[in-house]
Amino acid sequence: MQFIGIDVAEGSSVCVSVKGGHQVGSISFKHNRGGFNQLKHFISQTADKPVLVFESTGTYSDSLARFCRAENYIFYELNAFEAKIKMRQSRPNKTDAHDAFHLALLAETQYTSLHTRRVLGEPFFSLRQLSRQYHQFFESRRRTINNLHAVLETTFRELNDVLDSFTRPVNLAIIRLYPHPDLLFGLSKSQIISQVSNQVSRQTRPSGIRKRCVDVLRAAELSYPAVSSSSVMIEIIRRYCDQIESLNSEIKLLVKELIKTAGQSNQFSILCSIPGVGQLSAALLMGELGDINQFKTYKQLNAYAGIDTRHYQSGKTEKADIITRHGRPRARLVMYQIIVGMLLNQQRTPSHITDYYYKMKRQPFNKKHMVAVTACMNQLTRTICNLVHTNQKYEYRKASH
Repeated sequence: MQFIGIDVAEGSSVCVSVKGGHQVGSISFKHNRGGFNQLKHFISQTADKPVLVFESTGTYSDSLARFCRAENYIFYELNAFEAKIKMRQSRPNKTDAHDAFHLALLAETQYTSLHTRRVLGEPFFSLRQLSRQYHQFFESRRRTINNLHAVLETTFRELNDVLDSFTRPVNLAIIRLYPHPDLLFGLSKSQIISQVSNQVSRQTRPSGIRKRCVDVLRAAELSYPAVSSSSVMIEIIRRYCDQIESLNSEIKLLVKELIKTAGQSNQFSILCSIPGVGQLSAALLMGELGDINQFKTYKQLNAYAGIDTRHYQSGKTEKADIITRHGRPRARLVMYQIIVGMLLNQQRTPSHITDYYYKMKRQPFNKKHMVAVTACMNQLTRTICNLVHTNQKYEYRKASH
């Protein structure tokens, strides 16, 4: 075997071939058809039974991994954190060529201990892409809403207090129609209600529209904005409203596609049987974690999600255990939201996980809220692994004993 280390970057990579601890060749190639043909020629000229090693760098390394599978090369796509630990050394220089050489050297000296990244099959690969898109849209909407809040402080700051959520169609309609209090002067309550009603769906409750319109009208009587109603800020506010509505539509379609795709796996119905785990949460969790059957124990799942604990003790110093926060932060976010949902709906849907939360809060444990929630996330992963491995749905009667 001859080992080839590849340092992957955006759009291009550096490749180094090693034999007997010495470099025997190197090239730099781009991530396109011509570049991969160049890499294929280099491998055929310099390596007998090649083994390629590179770090997993998200979308940058995906095309390289596909090329290796298409050419039937033996390759190892290493976890970047694991590779960093194994290659840890004191050297003055840090270059792409150095990194590629040490990756190849790592493979040559520790070949039997290497672990490659698992390849996601369907529907989990599609779910991961949809999950990424969902979080991107969600984050874009959050930023746009924050920008809208900031601009309203100049034109009609009372709307930030009167309207509870800027994702609701009725609230967006009010902001678009009346981004400045002067635009309400001369209008009666019935006229305002009629104008807002024409902008929203007929399914919106009239009582909700009426209440919001009355609150906005009262706020306008006391408001004293920093700019006039002819300011350019008015048009900026309306553009923000259009962006939020567009993102709402995209997110709604994406949620339907996530749930439909997740339904192709029997793990979806198992996850949905757990109290507090809705269809969207289950689909997002499947997208972030992949196939649960790849984890032999719940501890492996904890490490993958980054909720495994780290203990530190040195001499007389001993620190409290904390989670490592390695792995997938979005998986941790979804699990946190699931636990919060369980606590909010504990009367309607009891579970052994909420029971465990209150056990942690009482004496002799007396844990703080976030510590207890993290412990519940550990219970959640244990429950998920057990249910998926045994192919059964959640039953509170069995889980609570």
